[in-house]
Amino acid sequence: MHNAIDTAIQTFPSLTDFAAALRVSPQVIVNWRARGVPVARCADVERVSKRAVRRWDLRPTDWQQLWPELVKVKARLDAKQAA
Repeated sequence: MHNAIDTAIQTFPSLTDFAAALRVSPQVIVNWRARGVPVARCADVERVSKRAVRRWDLRPTDWQQLWPELVKVKARLDAKQAA
């Protein structure tokens, strides 16, 4: 199954490099693939992937409650993509 964390990993040469950028072990990333990225690390993933993956991609069911300040940002980006 391909998900947002896999997209973020692909912005690096390897899973190990991605893990190093986040200062975690590769096993932590493997766990995130299975269990999801913890809320506290979503902004870090967004940052190191240079926004190839956004927080709303990592937490599609609850991002609006977690980061209400991003609702308008996503709406603007969606409108821009639709145009």
